Amino acid sequence: MQASYFGKSEAPLFGVHYPPAKGQKRVGVLLCYPGPEEYMRVHWAYRNLVQQLGRHGFHVFKFDYYGTGDSAGAMGAGDLARWRRDAVTALEELRDLSGVSRLALVGTRLGGAIAATLGEELLRAERPLTIDAMVLWDPVVSGVAYLGELSALQDRRILNSRNPLEQHVNENCPELLGYPLSRQMEQSLRALDLRGQGKSAAMTPARRTIVVGSEELTQYSDLAKRFGEGVETGFVHVGEACFWRVQELLEQAILPSRIVQAVADQLARTCP
Repeated sequence: MQASYFGKSEAPLFGVHYPPAKGQKRVGVLLCYPGPEEYMRVHWAYRNLVQQLGRHGFHVFKFDYYGTGDSAGAMGAGDLARWRRDAVTALEELRDLSGVSRLALVGTRLGGAIAATLGEELLRAERPLTIDAMVLWDPVVSGVAYLGELSALQDRRILNSRNPLEQHVNENCPELLGYPLSRQMEQSLRALDLRGQGKSAAMTPARRTIVVGSEELTQYSDLAKRFGEGVETGFVHVGEACFWRVQELLEQAILPSRIVQAVADQLARTCP
């Protein structure tokens, strides 16, 4: 494991590179975290995924978006456009650190939407970046619907709180579940629509794209068909509850062992 700062010196990003345990592949996997309100909930799952991918021989790289975790930037300073640039910078760092010639992406929830919409940013990379495979776990398909879910959770949190301070909303500093929501971030989320409606960012070109869902939702199976001709796609339903939208469980870690196994297995089959 090698932790380091990378990217531009005036706004460095924090990342961790995990070389494979054995049987090294020439493939690197970038893990894209969900939004900050779900960041800690997937920490254990990503740690488990790193271990499983390492056993398959993958190089793995985790990173924090600008304004989150240990990366530069004030909390709430980023937006989706900035985080897409961060993801491409992290792909470049993974390639440089590991020497891999092939790359793959894994994204969860909002991280899945970010991973799926890197098309324009990949074209701007200094050197060509080719994505062999992409696995999206319960990706956010509609930014408007996602904001609605977070707002509903926020309302229930305030209603159920015993802390009087949490029952007052500061309209001059809006937040969702304890994290600032800037106007820029709200606008970028409202523009996010992976169903092909409106002006969403260009989809990421990958040789194979798999959507892994904890729920058997039509939006997931439909999304798997949206990545263009000549792209192998599929939807895998793993009936293992993640409780993304249950306010009483927001402080609990997501522990989906079968979903993590499914993500690792899909990548191992796609990138032999």
